[in-house]
Amino acid sequence: MKLALDFLPLLLFIGALLGFGIITATWVLVITTTLATLIDYLINKKVEKMRLFTWIAVVLFGGLTLATRDPRFVMFKTTAINFLLAIAFLVVSWWRKEPLTETLFGSQILMPRPRWWQLTYYWIGFFIVGGLINLVMTLRYIAAEEPLLAAVPNALEIMGESFECTLLNNNVLALCEAVANAEAQWGLVKSFGLMGLTLIFVVLQVIFMSKYGQANETEET
Repeated sequence: MKLALDFLPLLLFIGALLGFGIITATWVLVITTTLATLIDYLINKKVEKMRLFTWIAVVLFGGLTLATRDPRFVMFKTTAINFLLAIAFLVVSWWRKEPLTETLFGSQILMPRPRWWQLTYYWIGFFIVGGLINLVMTLRYIAAEEPLLAAVPNALEIMGESFECTLLNNNVLALCEAVANAEAQWGLVKSFGLMGLTLIFVVLQVIFMSKYGQANETEET
C-alpha cells in the first residue's frame, strides 16, 4: 500500500503529461497526491513527515502553475524538494550529532556510526544530483521559452498545453517547436531519468547496508 501511495501519483502524472500536457498533468498530480496523503492518514491515523512535506510542495508549486498557467513553477518543484531535503539531512544530522539515516533505519539495521554518516552523505549527494539534473532541464526549458514569449507574449495561451505550434505565425514556428521539445525532454528526464536514478540509488543503498550492517534481531523480537 505504501509503495502504491508513493508512486501512483507520479505514474499518473507521467501518463497525463505525455497524453494531455503539463497543465492537466499538474491537476492530476495535485489531486492524486492529496488523495494519497488523505488515504495514508485514514489508514495509519497519521501522515509521514516526508509525505506531508511532498504534499505541501506539490500543492504550492502545482497551485502556482495552475493559477498562472506557467509550467515553470511545477518544473522547479523537484529541484526545490531535493535541495530542501539535502539541507534538512545535513542540518538535522549535525545539530543532533547523529546521522539522520541512523535515526530513520537504526531500529531495523545495526551498523557502525561512521557507516551511518557515510550513508547520510550519500543521501545528501543523491538529493543534490537529482535537484541539479532537474534544474538544468528546467533552465533549458526557460531558455527556449523566453525568445518565444518575447516575440509573442501570449504564445502559451494561444498554443494551449498541448503546444499546438500551428496556431502561431510561421515566423515563430521554430521557436515554438524548441519550447515543445524542451518541455518533452524535461518530462522524459523527470519520468525516466530521475526515476531510474532513484531505483539505482535504492539498490546501491541496499547493497551498502547488507555489506556493513546486520538485522537488529533484538528489535524484531
